[in-house]
Amino acid sequence: MTIHLGKPDYKCSKCGEIFFPYKIDIECPNCGITIPSSEAKNYFDSIKEIAKSMKIHKCLYGRFVPWSWSYANTGDHIQDLLFQLFDLLEAKKPKNEEKFITETLENDFDWGDKEYLKKHIGNIAVDLLPIYNGMIKNISAKEKLKINDSYGIPF
Repeated sequence: MTIHLGKPDYKCSKCGEIFFPYKIDIECPNCGITIPSSEAKNYFDSIKEIAKSMKIHKCLYGRFVPWSWSYANTGDHIQDLLFQLFDLLEAKKPKNEEKFITETLENDFDWGDKEYLKKHIGNIAVDLLPIYNGMIKNISAKEKLKINDSYGIPF
């Protein structure tokens, strides 16, 4: 079982690019227009939802990238990139996590014609760091068992 956000693509009204307006007064990462809160309010819980999916995947699969992942929208793609990034973060264990995120996104991912998403995903990852360091990084065996029992998937 994989946990997807299920949020529709948000398309900037000025430039038409798709991104995640996940916090108040966020600007389009492509053109810089400030997105009205009224348009973005359905996305404000995205960081918590991504963190929840990361935690569940970590418990079920031992990593953030699940065994199988499908893309229904840009949000699914962003989640997958974040999962890959945090799996790398755990494997490398850098002293400076923010610097690692920035350098990894710069050097290890192919952005094609979506270069504007690099900084946007980096910002989401940095905003996820406190949650990751607080409740995901060191999940107890008891909590893993509870999550596995909830989803009916044994170790």
